[in-house]
Amino acid sequence: MEAPSAGFSSLNYSLEKWQVGKTIEDIFTDWLVTVYLNDCSLGDNYCFKAQGLTNLRVVPSLIFLSPQQKKEFTTALSLKPWSGRWYRILTTEGDLRVNLSAVLGVPFKLSYVLCNKENDCQVKFLEPNIDNKIEMFIPEFALKYNFLTVIPSIQPKTKTLTSNQEEPFFELNLSTKIENTKQDQDLIANLEAQILQLKAQIAQVQAQLQAILAKKNTCLLTYNLFLGKQGEQVKCLQSFLVSQGKDIYPTALITGYFGSLTKEAVIRFQEKYRVEILTPLNFALGNGYVGSLTRAKINFLISQ
Repeated sequence: MEAPSAGFSSLNYSLEKWQVGKTIEDIFTDWLVTVYLNDCSLGDNYCFKAQGLTNLRVVPSLIFLSPQQKKEFTTALSLKPWSGRWYRILTTEGDLRVNLSAVLGVPFKLSYVLCNKENDCQVKFLEPNIDNKIEMFIPEFALKYNFLTVIPSIQPKTKTLTSNQEEPFFELNLSTKIENTKQDQDLIANLEAQILQLKAQIAQVQAQLQAILAKKNTCLLTYNLFLGKQGEQVKCLQSFLVSQGKDIYPTALITGYFGSLTKEAVIRFQEKYRVEILTPLNFALGNGYVGSLTRAKINFLISQ
């Protein structure tokens, strides 16, 4: 069959001619759910029937929200076009709010799987609003449901499927918030006191490191760094990442620009020292943001 167009348009043309009843975007969205669930009880669209694929499932990233935290959890997601991520969200108490947003013009979609206490799951899909945001609110989430899995994806319309040009990264923000039904002010006050104490310890360590590094005439990370930053501080960060070996920073580029490769190296470093960097913040995964705890660990290692 010769299609009158190319790329995605030709695929959709062929699917229409074959009366499949779905577009290539629909098929890709179903596939993202299938590789996570692979469960025929939810419909033929969400399982593999070929021999050898019946047990194929991706393992989602886990986000556990402490019922005492009562604060938003935010992470930055870098998604290439025609790719997806899987995040399973759990908590033991309260309501749940989920907000996803992307830069205007980024054509993203959200699939989600919501499973109740009997492990009966439902699959649903959401489109962003005019501000390119998706907002969800699930009352009594912890009481009624085991978990929620969100699957964001970017599905742009392109002219061809064969371009060798590197696709750009997009930044998505995932925010979850627990609305607790119980109060524990003593515990909250205790946690806040621990945070203040930790900040004071970090400031003390940074002051000591600054004095040591000044004698060594070497660089010191003095402010937070993140994707898009550039300058001497970024070069300092990249030089340190190179010193950590190829397992952390395989490309070993020192450009002075904080791009996606530097961010990935920072994530590897954060997860290597997760007990000191991630655990105090209740983070399960690194996010590539060089904040106070990450800087403190880097500066400490530089001084050795």
